[in-house]
Amino acid sequence: TNGVLGLNNLIMLKGEKPISGEVTINKKGLVTRAEIVINGYNVICENGTCRSNGKAEALSTYGLFDESGKMVVNYNKLVSQYHFDVEKDYSSTASADNYYKKNGSGSMYDIITNNSSLSGVKKIVLPDTVTKIGVYAFADSSIETIVIPDSVTSIGGAAFYHSRNLKNVTLPNGIKEISANVFNGCSSLANLSIPESVKEIKSRAFYESGLEILNLPNNVTSIDDYAFYKNQSLSEVNIGSSLKYVGTDSLNFNTNLETITVDEGNQKYYTQGNNLIEKSTKRIVLGTKNSVIPDDVLIIGRRSFIGSGVENITIPASVTMIEEGAFSGSSLVTMTFEDPDNWKKCFKGSSSSTCDSNSPDLTNPSQNPSYYSLNGDTLFFQKK
Repeated sequence: TNGVLGLNNLIMLKGEKPISGEVTINKKGLVTRAEIVINGYNVICENGTCRSNGKAEALSTYGLFDESGKMVVNYNKLVSQYHFDVEKDYSSTASADNYYKKNGSGSMYDIITNNSSLSGVKKIVLPDTVTKIGVYAFADSSIETIVIPDSVTSIGGAAFYHSRNLKNVTLPNGIKEISANVFNGCSSLANLSIPESVKEIKSRAFYESGLEILNLPNNVTSIDDYAFYKNQSLSEVNIGSSLKYVGTDSLNFNTNLETITVDEGNQKYYTQGNNLIEKSTKRIVLGTKNSVIPDDVLIIGRRSFIGSGVENITIPASVTMIEEGAFSGSSLVTMTFEDPDNWKKCFKGSSSSTCDSNSPDLTNPSQNPSYYSLNGDTLFFQKK
């Protein structure tokens, strides 16, 4: 039987504004009728021809019509290119799932849009004619599994944003980056193999995802701000040999993170006592629930333990500074200093820092950094 596919905010071709409306397709996936709105004009398409109450030149800017009002992009051809392998709950009323757009290279197609409801679709296997997945392509969908072929070289930002049922993803070999927000909010995504080709992981790529173990391949050089923020199931992070940049809170607020390892060939970082430490400065960049501070560390870095599950920590005599917000929002209960004397408590202002003239009594829990662990990014401690 025929089905109706809602196009609200779905199709975006040459213009920036979305086309909305409904398209009727038959059981072969071919369009028989389209009632759409483009740039505020009502358009009705049947059997490959369209009529409108709007000006032809206004419609031509959207890549669907020429200046005479004739449909240039044939809906039948567009829809017939969708050949997903889907497992669907047929109680759903969804009658089509996505569109491809020819990208100018022979028979290869880009995914350009999505049906954000995708109701009932559980599995999608993309064919090797697809080269690109667009921004928000499967955002807020109910899919559980997607297989992406190696022909895909680009996955747009937020492509799977808040797809909370997504459990299984096969990423293609060849992508160079994991885009911003691409798996943001994918709370069921417990396992994912990152291809060796990936060099950069962009901001909030796995924000509040369900990852349990993170393996960063040797080619990854940077993980941007909040990339793996608030992954409450994350317990283990294994870092490859090329990582050079760890963005703000990129691995923080992971309360159950227990273990960090770093490839011995990494020139920037090493790990000891389940801490990620910068080699040149002996500065802890990231701590964990099971951190033990080594006795040669000099600095406990800004926000390094923020939101961690650490409860008890000992500060060795080698440490000369605990930077601002180091333990903010953590589970810290007690902090013990090997040399509690000769420290000062300081506050960072917008242009300068000030320090108390009186030394804090760091043997008193109400005066040491564990008490001030919720004071955010203004308070820090340093040796006189």
